[in-house]
Amino acid sequence: MRRSKRNRRPPSRSIDWDKFEQNSDRSNRADAQSENDSPSLSKAYKKAYLYACLMPVFGFVPAAMTFIGKRGDRQQREVSKVSLSLLVAWLLVYAGSGAIGANPEGVQVTSQLIQGSLSSLYFGISVWLMYRLAKGKQVVLPGQGQDEPDK
Repeated sequence: MRRSKRNRRPPSRSIDWDKFEQNSDRSNRADAQSENDSPSLSKAYKKAYLYACLMPVFGFVPAAMTFIGKRGDRQQREVSKVSLSLLVAWLLVYAGSGAIGANPEGVQVTSQLIQGSLSSLYFGISVWLMYRLAKGKQVVLPGQGQDEPDK
């Protein structure tokens, strides 16, 4: 009786673990070599990570991971610190201006105007810091540093 093609079993093979380990070591070395060959990729990744840290509101996550975990190089930690400082300042002032709201309508409109202006200022400063990062300057809050390029 003849078996159909679907029911045929593939021939069993024994695995030569020594060859398997040699091939995996070779591929790991090739991966490490390719990382060393393309420093521009790591620079691009680092730059993208810095932009992510400076992103308004959502940049809190990568900035907190870098700042709390004490990971990354000096520039990443400084950008994270600036981003978190800006976010905390915005949150405190935003919450403080919301607490002002009382019954009179004039005060409520004023507090909403202040909150909107503060949010616009927060987003504007974040974009300005991203611009400074793109130009290679230090990423510092206004009034805290000099305009020297980061070396």
